[in-house]
Amino acid sequence: MPHKSAALRQNNALSRYAEKLMTRLEAAQLHARLQSMWLDQYNQRFWTDNNVRFSRALQEYESTISPNTPASLEQVSPFYREWLATNAERLRHYNRTLWVATYKVIGAQVWYRCVLGYTRVVAWLAGMRE
Repeated sequence: MPHKSAALRQNNALSRYAEKLMTRLEAAQLHARLQSMWLDQYNQRFWTDNNVRFSRALQEYESTISPNTPASLEQVSPFYREWLATNAERLRHYNRTLWVATYKVIGAQVWYRCVLGYTRVVAWLAGMRE
């Protein structure tokens, strides 16, 4: 009889541990997914805004140098230099944020995979005991 109660306690402990482990796995997966989604949204917002700003500024510039005909590349090249110089700090900030966020996404994915691997090992070991 004591043998059965010890086995039952061990199974209850294993069950509670498995439940905690699954909660950690789900949390790690959700965190990794949210990090990735944030990065995708950040990129989308930045480049949508950047393209709108660029197009608006280019149209204004072209209308001042060549109102009735399309501007040539030679006429527009000073605009490109000026655009890059004017927006250099904003683009640098984007690149810094992108690098940091990318490493956070990679870190979250690595953590999720580690927890997943650990969960699989624990499940495999628990299966061997039965």
